[in-house]
Amino acid sequence: MAIVAVVVSLIPAYGRDAAASPESAEHIGDAVSPINLANAIVLTLKNSPQLAAFSWEVRAAEARQVQARLRPNPELTVEAEDVRFGRGPGTHTTLRTLNWSANGLSAQTGRESESGARSGFSEAQFTVSLSQVIELGGKRAKRMILAARDRDVTAWDYEVARADVLKGVSQAFVEVLVGQQRVTLDDELVQLAEQVVQTVSARVSAGRVSPLEATKAETALAVARVQANRSRRELESVRAKLAVFWGSKERRFERVDGDLDTARGIPAWDELVQRSSKNPDLARWRAELEKRQTAVSAQKAAAIPDLTVSAGFRMTGMPQSDVRGSGVGLDGFSYSRGNNRSDANWDNSVVVGFSIPLPVFNRNQGSIQEAEHLLTKASEERRATDVQVHATLVESYQSLSSAFTTITALKESILPAATQTFASINEAYRQGRFGYLDVLDAQRTLFDARQQYLDALASYHKTVAEIERTIGGSVWDAEDTPKPRPEEKK
Repeated sequence: MAIVAVVVSLIPAYGRDAAASPESAEHIGDAVSPINLANAIVLTLKNSPQLAAFSWEVRAAEARQVQARLRPNPELTVEAEDVRFGRGPGTHTTLRTLNWSANGLSAQTGRESESGARSGFSEAQFTVSLSQVIELGGKRAKRMILAARDRDVTAWDYEVARADVLKGVSQAFVEVLVGQQRVTLDDELVQLAEQVVQTVSARVSAGRVSPLEATKAETALAVARVQANRSRRELESVRAKLAVFWGSKERRFERVDGDLDTARGIPAWDELVQRSSKNPDLARWRAELEKRQTAVSAQKAAAIPDLTVSAGFRMTGMPQSDVRGSGVGLDGFSYSRGNNRSDANWDNSVVVGFSIPLPVFNRNQGSIQEAEHLLTKASEERRATDVQVHATLVESYQSLSSAFTTITALKESILPAATQTFASINEAYRQGRFGYLDVLDAQRTLFDARQQYLDALASYHKTVAEIERTIGGSVWDAEDTPKPRPEEKK
């Protein structure tokens, strides 16, 4: 509601009833009672599909900010080595001996064999280790800052979209107001044309004028009715256009209520230029520059290798084997068999290590240059936006001055003179002192002036909305409450 109050205060020219409490604003889409600007703004802020989509983008940026705070996960490694799928190769040894001693001559021939390791995990090595990446160079801190700046940019994108939507709904509201008055004006023209037809018909019946003047009057009446029907269709179109801003596919309100005839004086140019620094597009690019500068710092930090440390536990199966031997000699036949076993089945040990990439070829130089180029691009785009904002302000200020001058001239001199002239000529026509062409010319002059007055009012109020979008505040309120930065919002 605070946002609504600020926005409503930005458009005072035709929001005379905007201060009314919009307690039923959420039901206005189904109501037939008049809708004022405050209701339209509340409905738009609450139900606009475009703003709803941007709000989810802001939430996504906040989620990325949460993700940036997280440290790398530790890594669990389990290894099994020397797992055999069959018995290992054995060894065979042939022994031949011939000895001479005091006991005489002896000779022996023998053969020994040792079987290989058994299949399976008997001599396997099992290693379980944990490794952790330690980020160096302040990567995590820079990543968190970059995510925060990204959220700021996204929040300002939302502010830009919200300003565009509010400007659009304000201008559409003005178009509906103008359309309603245009229909009223065309209906008055039809009534006036009907009165002229009655007057001409009476003069024709009295034989004072030619029947041709009655035909001309009926033709003018037909043209006025065609124009009135066209104005009604255009009014239906702009009503539907206004309802689109709060996501309604159908126009369900009967009319809008506002003060279109109010036109305040033009503020000083220097004051508007000074206040244009509040433009949300410029604020958005200031946040974008901070983000790009942080991105350069983050890419430079990424060039610093990260350290990976690991620690684990290793179990190694101890070998076991069977040894067989047999021999024959002068002493007779011999046979032996033995089994080699370790004192323990497993040998346990601790494994520690670390690794760090060597920045020989890849020093992240390409990503650093890319970030620097994008920073330069953002700086140029910010400068282009500044120029565009100034050009828009110049164009809008000229349009506002022109519209205000036109409104003043029409309201103070042209419209009163045209109204008085038409009334005088119409009365003189009844008395037979002027012809029908004089009446028709005076009538056309009056209604053209009133049409120009409506066009000038429409241009004035739509330009006010454009200027307020450009300066980020009310045209006449020089002490606007500054908007909080996106990171200060809750």
